Amino acid sequence: MNKKGFTLVELLAVIIIIGIISGVAISGTSIYMNKTREKSYEAMELTLFNGAQNYIIDKGVLVPECQPAGAALTNCTNGLIITSDKLIQNGFVKELEDPGTKNVQCTGQVKVTRRKATGNKLDQYNYAVHLECSSYANDRNFEG
Repeated sequence: MNKKGFTLVELLAVIIIIGIISGVAISGTSIYMNKTREKSYEAMELTLFNGAQNYIIDKGVLVPECQPAGAALTNCTNGLIITSDKLIQNGFVKELEDPGTKNVQCTGQVKVTRRKATGNKLDQYNYAVHLECSSYANDRNFEG
């Protein structure tokens, strides 16, 4: 009698091997998804920075000079605060969608500080971007 087919042990071995392979693939994929999500947040911070720069230029906004005068730009006690809502309302930035939850839940603000030019140098600007989403919050500085 010639019976063809697989034994229970052979089937279990194949199922275990497929389970191990899928476990490795899923964990590897989640690492790349997290990296991609992180890059999306960085892109939103850069978008807020660019939007704030364009807002200041287009609206002709004067940024107050850094106080105290000798302080580093990131340590200024005054400056201009531009919220993400203002940038969205004026068309400089689109709605900030949280890549982690796919909802429009991100808010942000940009604090712009300026050091007056000395000698033949131009004014120096610092853009402190604060982005906050339901699963992410970060501060990043840009020079411009």
